[in-house]
Amino acid sequence: MNYEVLYEHFNFYLENEQQFKSTERFACVSKKCSKTYSFVYANLLMNICSDFESLVRAYFDKESSDLINIDQIIDLIQSDKDLSAIFSESCQYQKTDYETLTPFYIKTNQKYNTKSFEWWTAYNSVKHNKVKSMEKANQKTVLTALGALYILNRYILSIIAKQDGGTDIFQNDQYLFRLTLLKSQCRPLSKLIMREMNNSF
Repeated sequence: MNYEVLYEHFNFYLENEQQFKSTERFACVSKKCSKTYSFVYANLLMNICSDFESLVRAYFDKESSDLINIDQIIDLIQSDKDLSAIFSESCQYQKTDYETLTPFYIKTNQKYNTKSFEWWTAYNSVKHNKVKSMEKANQKTVLTALGALYILNRYILSIIAKQDGGTDIFQNDQYLFRLTLLKSQCRPLSKLIMREMNNSF
């Protein structure tokens, strides 16, 4: 995957982010509203998870492959030394009272010996039966799924930047999510200028 393709995928993330932000007109982004569910959240969850799978497929060059399940997605990510770091990553949505989110915490179903993420399980429930599973498309689930998509985008960008020697930040990123572990190697231009000025005296 190269920068151009990743930026196209990141534009889908930005659209999902904008759609999520627009829901604040009806429900504050707050843990007090974490269980709030709606048609808008349900459709947004569908889009976010679809874009997540699409980005995983693109990164692993499996866009023309057959159906892929979450077990296979997890196995693919775990097989990549650099990308597997996302399983330790957490994020905070800026300016809210939500606790730190851990989107990539793996839940194992012992009965069926399957792995998944809580937000992905909710996505599958809503996808197969929206009427009975609407309450699973709640604010916290959608926010966590959005955080997962953001983390995936940022880590892939970091990997590409490390390989190609380019920048590891998205120019149009509004930084609504703050990541716990991943730090950009880029430095603000203002800080670089100040450092040069200080060194010149």
